[in-house]
Amino acid sequence: MDSFNASSLSAYFSGLVDVCSNDDGQLVYVILKDGELILTPEHNTETESFSIPEKKHFQFTLPRAAEVLRYFAQEDPAIYEDVLSYLKRFSALDDEQWAIVAHYIFLTYLHDHPGIDYCPYILFNAVPERGKSRTGKSVIYVAFRGIHLVELREATIFRYSQYLHGTLFFDLMDISKKAERGNSDDILLLRAEKGAKCCRIQNPEEGPFNDMVYFDIYGPTIISSNEPLQHILETRCLPITMPNRPGNYENPRP
Repeated sequence: MDSFNASSLSAYFSGLVDVCSNDDGQLVYVILKDGELILTPEHNTETESFSIPEKKHFQFTLPRAAEVLRYFAQEDPAIYEDVLSYLKRFSALDDEQWAIVAHYIFLTYLHDHPGIDYCPYILFNAVPERGKSRTGKSVIYVAFRGIHLVELREATIFRYSQYLHGTLFFDLMDISKKAERGNSDDILLLRAEKGAKCCRIQNPEEGPFNDMVYFDIYGPTIISSNEPLQHILETRCLPITMPNRPGNYENPRP
C-alpha cells in the first residue's frame, strides 16, 4: 500500500473483500472486520482515507453486495461442481484439465493470502480454432476481477496489477514475440511471484530516487497463444493443450 496516500482512490487494501454494487447501483466497499461484513462508500484508517474509483474503471462485472452478504452467511458445498458445469458449457477438456482450471479460478480469489507466495499461469496452447479464447474468457468471467487483454502494453499491465490486483487474460497470437518487441519480458517472467515489482523512471526532473516508481506486478495470469512460448516463460505455466473436439458450445458473456 506504499503507493497510496491520504484521500486516495483505491480498489485494493487490507481487509477489503471487494468493491460491490448496491441495489441502487451505488458502489460500496465490502470489508471484513471482526468476522463481519461492513458496507461503506469510504474507508478510513488512522493514516489514510480511501474512496472508490468511478464505475468505468472496473472493466469486469462487479459483485452484487446483497448476494455477497447472502452467501457469506451460508455454506455452498456445490460451488465446485457448479463451476465445473459452467465451464463445460463453453469448451471441452479432459477431466484432469478441467480440475486444474476450476481450482485455478478459486486460486484467483486467494492469491493474496499470506500463505501463498507463487501463482503460476494457465496456458491454453493450440493451433487456431480450438476454443482457446472462448475458454479463457469463460474463466475470467468468474475469476477474481478478470480482464481480457488483446494487446501487451506495459503501462496498462502496471496499472491493472497495481490498482486492481485482478486476473489478466492475455489473448495473443504469439505472446513471447509481443513481449520481446514491447520490452515486457520482465513483467511476464516476474508476475508469478508475490512481491515482484518493476521499476520505471517516470519523473526525471525530480532528481535521484524521486524519479523512480515501483509497480506491483504479481497476480493470476491466463495466456492464450497459437505459438510456443519462450522456454523460460513456459516454466511459469500450467500448460493445457486444447483438444480437437468440435461441438455446439456457448459463447461466454460477462
